[in-house]
Amino acid sequence: MARRRQHTAAQVLAAIEAAGSTSVAELQRIVGASQPTLARRIAELGERAVAVGASRRRRYAAARAVWGGQTRWPIYRIDSAGAVARLGVLHALHGGQWFVDFDGDEACFAHDEFRDGLYPDLPWFLLDVRPQGFLGRAFARQHAADLDVGIDPERWNADAVLVSMLRHGDDLPGNLVIGDLALRRAQQHMLMPIDAVPEAARNEHYARMAQAAADGESPGSSAGGEQPKFTARVSTTDGTVRHVIIKFAKPAASAAARRWADLLRCEAHAGKALNSAHVPASPTQLVEAGGFVCLESARHDRVGAHGRRGQVSLRALDAAYFGRNDNWTRAAGRLEAAGWLDRAHAERLRTLHAFGRLIGNSDMHFGNVSLTHLRALPLELVPSYDMLPMRYAPTSSGEVREPPPDLAPPLPDDWPATDRALPIAHEFWQRVADDPAIDDAMRRVADLHLGALRRLAALPRSGEAQSD
Repeated sequence: MARRRQHTAAQVLAAIEAAGSTSVAELQRIVGASQPTLARRIAELGERAVAVGASRRRRYAAARAVWGGQTRWPIYRIDSAGAVARLGVLHALHGGQWFVDFDGDEACFAHDEFRDGLYPDLPWFLLDVRPQGFLGRAFARQHAADLDVGIDPERWNADAVLVSMLRHGDDLPGNLVIGDLALRRAQQHMLMPIDAVPEAARNEHYARMAQAAADGESPGSSAGGEQPKFTARVSTTDGTVRHVIIKFAKPAASAAARRWADLLRCEAHAGKALNSAHVPASPTQLVEAGGFVCLESARHDRVGAHGRRGQVSLRALDAAYFGRNDNWTRAAGRLEAAGWLDRAHAERLRTLHAFGRLIGNSDMHFGNVSLTHLRALPLELVPSYDMLPMRYAPTSSGEVREPPPDLAPPLPDDWPATDRALPIAHEFWQRVADDPAIDDAMRRVADLHLGALRRLAALPRSGEAQSD
């Protein structure tokens, strides 16, 4: 009589780990066990086996310990009033996968191929909370020893990013908080006196913060000459608190710093030109502070003293669902066709892309567009930010140049957005040309652009009557 084969829970777990994630039917084939036997062994595994997906799509994955033996962590969402609700539970899985067991229907986060909450890496909507850029490097230098990771956050793997969120993620971009420790810290801050800077004291505070940030990392040392910055909370005389991000430059430091100061003024003019044309842009204020030119921009992921608003970058969304990373106009078409944006917001994104081209913004990457209203589709565009003529930024070596305008006529399908953007671009460059605080060289650039815009506007459009 043939001896009956024994199937242990450890054998089943090893099979799940090897497969990454697998269905019950596939496990039966691999292990050679009956469905009842397999069900008993999976039950014996407890939290080591994670069920993914609804019953008909049910798969099993193996939990993986990341920090202190933990394999799962709650994700919390803080709303615009400062109230906290749990979004779901994040699980680390063998094979580098991650799973979010959402508490409710999350049409944005668990959409299409991620409908079961299974992700090949950290969930795409957490990509933006990875320490990055000038502020991210400052964060990494401050906490690298505590986290036992290197000081370059670009080299951190998903586990290191998660641990940074668990230990120091009480004030991350957006409105998500991972783990009870970070949430308790965030809630403790809500009970403390608000550390907001009185509006009248911004000059002194900004000068001190700008100097501290500059001492930590020299301006322009990062890829692309990224502008140094810091964040703050500002209180007005009526008690209102607003959260801001401040870019800065010290014109007396060098020719390159003078150009950066001009570009900060240009960014302020771009926002005013867009807003005057009813294309929402982040409200800005210029503050002269101890020899620094500071550009204060509103943060759209913060509301009042303690409220937060969710947002994700186009970079994160595109990487998850499309993988194109081409340009804003093409992205607008994809997002509209797939239902991520309605027509009005897609048209706004096309207008912003056309405007950026007309003002010489050579840095319109997907990290410079964000979307909000993350509970259901369609989403909404966050007001425009980081819109400035980066074509005229100093080079990595500090060279300051004034290349001529590069205004190629748009493709026929892009003329409508260009026509919407032309008067806004004209207003922008006129503001730059008329601003006595901007260097003469940059004002000459503005004059050249105004002439180029007039010539572009005079070109015939597709479909206009032509004579032989």
